[in-house]
Amino acid sequence: MAPRLKKTHPKYLPRKARTRAARAWLREKTDFQNLEMGFRAIITNSQLGFAYCEIVYENGKASDILCLEANQLMETLLNVSKVSGKKVTEIFPDFIQTRRHWFETFVQVATTGQPQSLERYFEALDAWIAFSVICPQHNHFVIIFQQVTEQKKNADRLAYQARLLDTINDAIFATDSALRITYMNTAAEKLFGWSAAELLGANHSRLLSPDDDEIPNLAEKMQKLDELVNWRGETRLQHKDGHRIPVELSLEVLRDERGSMAGVVIMAHNLSVHRQLESSLKTSETRFRLLFENMQEGFSLNEIITNPSGQVIDFRVLEANSAFSRQMGLRPADMVGKTGREITPNITPSQIETFGNVALTGQPLDTENYSLTTNRHLRIRAFSPQRGQFASIVEDVSQEREVEKSLRDSESKYRALFENGFYAILIFDQHTLRILDANDAFLQMYGYERRDIFNGLSLLDLSTETTDTMTNIHRALQTNSTAYLSLRYHHKNDGTELPIEMVAGAFTWRNRAVIFAIIHDITDRKNAERSLVQAHNELRTQMNKIQQLQGKLKEQAIRDPLTGLHNRRYLNETLPRELSRAEREGAPLSVIIADIDYFKKINDSYGHPFGDIVITELAQIIKNCARESDLTCRYGGEEFLLALPGVSLEDAKQRAEEIRQACAEAPLDLDIRKLSVYMSFGIATYPQHGNTAHEIIARADQALYISKNNGRNCVTAWDELQQPTTGIETSDA
Repeated sequence: MAPRLKKTHPKYLPRKARTRAARAWLREKTDFQNLEMGFRAIITNSQLGFAYCEIVYENGKASDILCLEANQLMETLLNVSKVSGKKVTEIFPDFIQTRRHWFETFVQVATTGQPQSLERYFEALDAWIAFSVICPQHNHFVIIFQQVTEQKKNADRLAYQARLLDTINDAIFATDSALRITYMNTAAEKLFGWSAAELLGANHSRLLSPDDDEIPNLAEKMQKLDELVNWRGETRLQHKDGHRIPVELSLEVLRDERGSMAGVVIMAHNLSVHRQLESSLKTSETRFRLLFENMQEGFSLNEIITNPSGQVIDFRVLEANSAFSRQMGLRPADMVGKTGREITPNITPSQIETFGNVALTGQPLDTENYSLTTNRHLRIRAFSPQRGQFASIVEDVSQEREVEKSLRDSESKYRALFENGFYAILIFDQHTLRILDANDAFLQMYGYERRDIFNGLSLLDLSTETTDTMTNIHRALQTNSTAYLSLRYHHKNDGTELPIEMVAGAFTWRNRAVIFAIIHDITDRKNAERSLVQAHNELRTQMNKIQQLQGKLKEQAIRDPLTGLHNRRYLNETLPRELSRAEREGAPLSVIIADIDYFKKINDSYGHPFGDIVITELAQIIKNCARESDLTCRYGGEEFLLALPGVSLEDAKQRAEEIRQACAEAPLDLDIRKLSVYMSFGIATYPQHGNTAHEIIARADQALYISKNNGRNCVTAWDELQQPTTGIETSDA
C-alpha cells in the first residue's frame, strides 16, 4: 500500500504555487542547458587546443593514456581525427617508446597534481607548439596548447632588429607621445655620454637641446609635432659634459591608426670628424665627402631558394633599407620580392652557394665584392637570424679604396687623412714589422705615446697572431689587392685584450716597402652581442613566470573563493564526463545536495559575516567527509553538492547521514554562546533516477525539497516519499 502524502507535498500546494515552482524548474533547466551549450561552444571555438585524458594502468603500472575528450583545434594541430574515447597508442603506436619523456611528464602531473609546461617544435607541422598540463583530479590531466610559431618568429625578428640597430654607427633614439625617451642605441650612448639607464623615461629636452641661433625653427618644430611628418637638418646637440656636438639630424614623427602622434624617432649622424677634416682636406673636399658621408651600411634580409634536391639555387630579398637600395642602384620597391639573379644578373653560382651556406649552417660571412651593376666595391657581412634566412650588412667601401690609392700617390692627401682619421691607422715595415708611423686614434686606442713609436714599437708588441696576420697580408699582395682581416685580438699597452678588424695594403713610402693598416675597434659590437644573449635569457625567465601565473589563474577560475570548494562552473564541466565514465564502466554515481536550515534567520540574527563563517565551517566538514575522487562543490548561496562516483544509493544515504551528524555535532562559537547548525539533504543516483546530469541534479533537489517539508535536518532519497529516515524536528529559534 503506497504511503499517504503529507499536506506539504507539492501536490497539495495551491495552483499558483505549483505554477511558480514549475516555472522556476523550467528556468533552471534552461539556464543549465544554456550554460552547457556555452561551455561546449567555448571548447569548440577556442583558439587553444584542448584534450582531457586519463592514465590507464596495467598491473598497477601506468601503461597508456585514454583521451576522454578533445576539441577540433587539437585534432587539427596534431593532424589526427576522432581521438575522443581512444588510447594514445591507438593513435600514435610508437608514442610510449619515442616520447617517453612526455609520457612520464603526463603521468607525473596526473598523480602529483603539479602542473607542467612544455614547448616543442614539430617538424612535420613546421610549427612550435606550447603545452600547459594541469590535473583536474587524480589520474587525470588536461592539455591546453596553442601554436606559438608567430611569437617565436617575432622574437627572432626583434632580436635581429636589435642587432642591426646596434651595428649602426649613427645615434638613434626614440620618444613616446609625451616626448619621453624610450630607446637609444649603443652609438647614441657613446656619442652623447649618457647611458640608456640615465635617459630612459626622461624628457627629450635633456638631450635634444639645439642651438636656436643655428636652426631657430627646430624648437618651434618640436612644439608642433602634430603638424609635422619629418624634418632633416644640421644642428649641435648637448653632450653629458656640456660641450656641443655637431650632428646631422633626421626627425620622423610616428602616428597610430587614427593619425595621432605616437612618438618620434630621431637619428643623429656625428659631423665632428667631418668638420675636423674640412679644415685639413680643403683641396680634396669632394673625395672626403664621398669617403665619410656615404659610409652608411645597407641592410637586407633574404631567404634562400632551393631545388627539390635541397641545393641552393638563388635567394629572395624580404627586406631592404634605402642605403642598400642605393648601393644596388635600385629603388626599394624594385628590390623587395626579387631574387638575387634579378637584382644582380652577373652573380655567380659560387656566390649564391656562399650565402646559402650562411643560411643553412649559421656560420657568419665577411667578404668584399665588386659590383659591376653599380661599379662599386661592397663589403658584405652576413649572418643567419634563423635557418633558411641570412641578413647582409653591406658597406660601400669604394671611397676607401680610392683613398688608399690616393695615399700611395699623394703624400699630402695621405697626411691629411692619416692625422685626422676616425679609425686607428699605422704604417709598419713589411720585413722588420717595426711601426714607422701611427695616428692619434691608434695611440689612444692602444694606450701608447708618440715616443714609444720612436723607441722601436713593433707589430709583434701588439699581437701574438702576427705570423698569421702577415701571411694573409702577403697572400693579398700577390694578387695586388687589399687584405681584409675580419677578427684579430691585439693587446693594449696595459695588457688588456682588444678585438679589432684590420684593412691592410702595401705601398712605397719614403723609399721603403711598407704596409698601411686601418684598425677598427669592435669592442662595442662584441659587448652588444653578449648583452643580446643576456636579454634573451632574461626574456625566457619572464616567460616561465607568466606560464606559472596562467596556471594559478586557471585553478582560481574553478574554485569558490569563500570555501575553496569547486564552483558550479567546474561542476557543469566535470559531472557529464563522470556520468559518461560511469556509463562505460557500468557503475553507479550518486549526487547529494545539502542545504543549511534556517540560514536566512542566521544571517538576520547574527549578520552576514557570521553567515560566511557558518558556510566556511560546514564546507570544511563536508570536504573532510569526502573522498579524494569525490566532486565537492558549492552549488549555491547556502547549498553544497557532492558527486560520488561508484557510490550506490544506500552508500550515499550513509555518507549523507555521516555528514549530517558531523555538522549537527559541531556547534559554532558566537561570543559567549554556541550555535548548532543543521542541514537537510537530498539524494539521487545514476542510473536508477536518471541518465543525464540535469536529471540527477533535479531529482536530488526534489528530494531535498521533501527533506525541508519533512521537518529539515534529515536525509531523503528521490524515490523516498515517506517520513525522513533520520533526524529531528528543529524549531525556528
